[in-house]
Amino acid sequence: MFWSYGLPFQITFWILFTLYIVAIVVARRYQKMGKVAIYGAAIAFLIFIPCCTGIKAIMDPFRFGVFEYANHAAIRQYPVRTNLPEAATAITVDQQWGLFCAKFSIEQEALDKWFEEQWKLHGATSRTPREAVATVTKSDLDFHNDLVAGKWSVPPTAVIYKGPRRGDFRGFVVLYDVPKKTAYEFMFYW
Repeated sequence: MFWSYGLPFQITFWILFTLYIVAIVVARRYQKMGKVAIYGAAIAFLIFIPCCTGIKAIMDPFRFGVFEYANHAAIRQYPVRTNLPEAATAITVDQQWGLFCAKFSIEQEALDKWFEEQWKLHGATSRTPREAVATVTKSDLDFHNDLVAGKWSVPPTAVIYKGPRRGDFRGFVVLYDVPKKTAYEFMFYW
């Protein structure tokens, strides 16, 4: 749930820890190590959350937003790279907090093969049973089009592939436009 704070937390910790050690080493020269150690720890404790929030604000534009890739090998984001088919090309990813939405080109046979692999890997731990591929419903279509907020829209003729879902609701849905050979994947994770 708080995965997006992981990297800012680590960066903040190491910056403040390094500054704290440097301050103690410098204070040792002037025989004020005790005061610097106590006050330095208190200051680091008080400014940790604001520093972490500031680092997150600086990093988020590079981690979240809309990104385009020519193929699967060019994807940098771990959750996206590990949850898209390797055969995907012309990939557009809308990376958001806790989910990503992707639009990509792929042959239906390659998508079917990847989908089968996902069920083989994660089907035993899925909290939802496998459903047959079906035409997308109006409520599914509205929900998924709202997620991308006008960046693209899924056609009403798409078919829906519902992937395995874990107990924490991590899972994916792929809407596939057969005539255009375009897939729209929506992956949720915490």
